[in-house]
Parts: sequence; structure tokens; C-alpha cells
Amino acid sequence: MESKIRYLLGFGEKIKVLSPLFYQQRVKEHLKNTLIKNYENSDI
Repeated sequence: MESKIRYLLGFGEKIKVLSPLFYQQRVKEHLKNTLIKNYENSDI
């Protein structure tokens, strides 16, 4: 079981290395959406 988890983590790391721009886009979109939601819910 532990080796399977380690394998999956290693695979995830490979994907990150192969497509860092994709991950950056995902993070930016997520942060933007979170900020928009927080802004809409605030009284400012």
C-alpha cells in the first residue's frame, strides 16, 4: 500500500515537472475565483 502511494506521489511530481504552466494556471484561476467569492460576500 505504501509503495502504491509513493508511486502515485512520484507520478504527480512528474506531471508537475512536465506541465508547471498548467498548474500555475489552475492555481491562478482558483485564487481569482476565491477572491471574487470573498469580495461578493463582503460588505465592501
